[in-house]
Amino acid sequence: MSDMKKKLEAARIKLSKHPGGENLKIIESSEQAKEMQLKSAKARVENRQAREEAERILKAFKQRGKDLESLNITGLEVMKLIMGDAIVKGDTRTAATLAAQVAEYETPKLSRQEVHSTVQDITELSDKELQELLELESEKPAKGVH
Repeated sequence: MSDMKKKLEAARIKLSKHPGGENLKIIESSEQAKEMQLKSAKARVENRQAREEAERILKAFKQRGKDLESLNITGLEVMKLIMGDAIVKGDTRTAATLAAQVAEYETPKLSRQEVHSTVQDITELSDKELQELLELESEKPAKGVH
């Protein structure tokens, strides 16, 4: 047994010098090995079950997508249906969120228009340009007069 302890201590020293050695664990007994083996087997089973569940959900999702396609329902109509359901159930927060999203689709957004104006000094205008401005001003109706 003394020889086993020496080997174990030598393994610990070697492990501490190895880069990344702090992440490695030494198996010190057969009980520990069996425990780790059982944990590993359990994790593999859980991972397999999770993959199978994800595949099942994906398959169901694809089928629902095909069903919705055959009904010719648009995304906007779905949002309105869910909003109506939320209103009936009294879920005002969801209804308000969906109403805001529906409004974005139904009402076109206003775009900002930039106004560019140029100011000219009339002393820089030619006689012809000045005459054109005077004619434009005389064509405009007077403000405040009805």
